[in-house]
Amino acid sequence: MDKTKNYHSVKKAMFNRKIATEYRGKTYKYAAGFPSTTAIDTKENYENGNFDQSTNFLAIEKVKSRRKYIKRKLNPMTNNFKIAGTEAYSLNLNKYFPDNKIDYYGFDICGNFTAKIAGWFFDNQHKFADGMRMPMTLKAVDRKQKLYDAVIKETNNKYLEKVKKMLKKTLWSGIGAFNLNEDMIKNISTQIFMVDCSMPSKRIEIKNVNIYRNDDKNNMADDMITLDVYVHDSETDVRKQNTFINILNNYNLTVGKHSQVILKTLQKETKKSISVKQENIKNVYDIARHFNIFGKYKSLDEMAPSARAHIKIKAKKYGFNPDLTVRRIQMKLDKYGLEAK
Repeated sequence: MDKTKNYHSVKKAMFNRKIATEYRGKTYKYAAGFPSTTAIDTKENYENGNFDQSTNFLAIEKVKSRRKYIKRKLNPMTNNFKIAGTEAYSLNLNKYFPDNKIDYYGFDICGNFTAKIAGWFFDNQHKFADGMRMPMTLKAVDRKQKLYDAVIKETNNKYLEKVKKMLKKTLWSGIGAFNLNEDMIKNISTQIFMVDCSMPSKRIEIKNVNIYRNDDKNNMADDMITLDVYVHDSETDVRKQNTFINILNNYNLTVGKHSQVILKTLQKETKKSISVKQENIKNVYDIARHFNIFGKYKSLDEMAPSARAHIKIKAKKYGFNPDLTVRRIQMKLDKYGLEAK
């Protein structure tokens, strides 16, 4: 018997509220989320103690006509808020939190974890505080999505077994991991896999997973997955980073020019400190010179994860071994420090 919970389409706003607003002993200082015109989740966060008047809250809403209603709802709760009129995948965290990292992100988009969003996470992981809480509500992956196929190419049975064990430990009451069919297990693992790989300098901890099946026969809305995610600082996992890039490369080969938005995210220079020169790449050290690494950094660890990823991308483009390129550049930095040329 399938024990996944059912929902009616009119209750979509209720999906993530329990895990998103439950007080866990911490009041967050720099928070972002998608309150919509009801702002019920945000209201409960203030009432439950997750937010207080010192919380810097950023409301995200792409539809201009809705922002006035969000402002009207938020005004009685706090004066310490701003509204960003943008999509989730184009949000500029540096603009709204120039000197701080966010420690709470209510990511209840009720949509797919797309390539655009994955690219945004990759480029913005340095703005996530250690221990950031991120309750997520995502649609079960549409099997027609080309990104799904690209992710599946990078998963394996060993990873799926790992996800099954995780689900057994974390699924809420009323849901059993072994009552889920293989397609749903693969679906959930795909979402988790992509979230995980999009943040190679972070370690994700998932405390709860919930699955909602649509029972409204008059509405063909998708199944929903909720994840209670915590994001922790970690050494950059090169394997995850390479896997993420491989996924995007597979995605690009699958759908051609329509995936260019994500590849542009990876290929552009994300840090102003890295100036772009006319390319003259003859060896691995030319790659370091191209990115102005020599004389600026004592170690590659000082660079943002997204900037370090570009070293491997550039190496692969010019036919060098990406991992060996990074090691050789690091060895030269270890030997000469800022004197490296």
